[in-house]
Amino acid sequence: MATELVPETPPESSQGRVAKNASIYFLGQTVSWLANIVVLSTIPRTLGETAMGQFAYVMGIVTIISLCVMLGGETYLTVEIGRDRVRAADYVGAMLGLRLVLFPVFVLACLVVFALAKGMDAGLWSMAFVFIAAFLITLVSDPLRAVMVGWEDSKRVSVLDLIFTLFPLLTLPFLRYGVITQAVIFFLSSLTAFLLRWRMVGQLIPLRPRFEPAAWKRIIIGGFPYQANILILQVYGVVSIFLIKHFADYDTLGVYSQAQRLFSAFLFIPNALGMALLPSLARMAEASEQEFRQVQSRVLILLLVIALPVTTAVFFMSDAISLFLYGSAKYVDMPLVLKVYSLAIAPIYIVSTMYQFLVAQKRGALWAGFLMVSVALFSVFAALLIPYTLRVYHSGATGCVAATFLAELCSACFALALLGNSPFNRQTLQQIGCAVLASGGMAAALWFTRPLNPLVSLALGLITFAVLAWQLRVLAPEEQQRVRALWLRISRKK
Repeated sequence: MATELVPETPPESSQGRVAKNASIYFLGQTVSWLANIVVLSTIPRTLGETAMGQFAYVMGIVTIISLCVMLGGETYLTVEIGRDRVRAADYVGAMLGLRLVLFPVFVLACLVVFALAKGMDAGLWSMAFVFIAAFLITLVSDPLRAVMVGWEDSKRVSVLDLIFTLFPLLTLPFLRYGVITQAVIFFLSSLTAFLLRWRMVGQLIPLRPRFEPAAWKRIIIGGFPYQANILILQVYGVVSIFLIKHFADYDTLGVYSQAQRLFSAFLFIPNALGMALLPSLARMAEASEQEFRQVQSRVLILLLVIALPVTTAVFFMSDAISLFLYGSAKYVDMPLVLKVYSLAIAPIYIVSTMYQFLVAQKRGALWAGFLMVSVALFSVFAALLIPYTLRVYHSGATGCVAATFLAELCSACFALALLGNSPFNRQTLQQIGCAVLASGGMAAALWFTRPLNPLVSLALGLITFAVLAWQLRVLAPEEQQRVRALWLRISRKK
């Protein structure tokens, strides 16, 4: 098949392109975060812990099975298209053909697992069928998103992600029909995202499924390291679901699932960086090792600096966040869960973004081995801590997030060891130390402004951190210069 040639990317420095795309993704993720907060403050409060626990249980099973047939394809597409856009049509065509062939395998696997699962009543079966249909669409939709990320089309990716986030708000008038509304809206949002992605990607390259076993073999082999990492990470979800179900109940699972969704909202910074970094890193790793290592060190230090105020805000405002989102009668152990979860922010920031560097260096397989150790540690920690916290604090979810923190801390240490290029020197350690001091000032501001409106207290805390961070020169001189230039540009526009 003749492949349509596409123009090369306009000349632009790799770091400049990363900064530009990261800014767009960051803006999109911020808006999505605000929309997600609205969703989390209405739907879980109305439906309650048990219903959300059932939702998490059914969706978790379908998600795991779908990941087993994805074969690491999305990351593989992003990396390969980031390196060579000319062959984009060949890559995505083969991926779509392979996914269509795997449709029956996915459906059969889901039906077998649900048939063997305990406690599957009519309501859960209805939700399962809707999720199966939705994930069939997702299996051919996600590769299209990967093409757009690899193409570095950050604006369209952000807009479509925002639409996907806003869809659950459409269920607000229908919540009296129960949690099935969330499954139906997931199906509709998946269908809408697929149609829009198909149209947008179709404007870049021809979209035709290719049924070529030789091409499928290359995809499976090329995507195996990414698939291994994805599946290992999803074991976290499987272990947590079944351990909570074993030691506790649907209510506890509902609290844990909402804590996960809320916590994921605070990960928009590494998510934005990861999407912006991967295509450029794939090229940079082959073209300039020195530039690659410079970006690696700067990103890591930046993540640590950003993680400190985020951790401080979540820890000290967990009670206010829980009261605002869920009221005082539901999810009563959420404040403690969020406090413990906040400790995992810095390790997860490091792991989620540093993984992009390892993928770009084609070291994903080695990382998979370390992740297996982390998952094993998580399983042991969770099996010990869930019953302990359930007995002592009446909160099994707290034990599960504590196990997550310990496991992610180990993963962060593994990531730093694998990168082989320590970013810690006198200057960077001084930056981190100053960020810790600024975070301490922020914590004091949050503590003394507790009686005020939570938004006012948060604003004062962030201002305190920003002022102290600027005065203590947490940012490197060139980074401070960029902030000044950006501020001057915004001021002139006003």
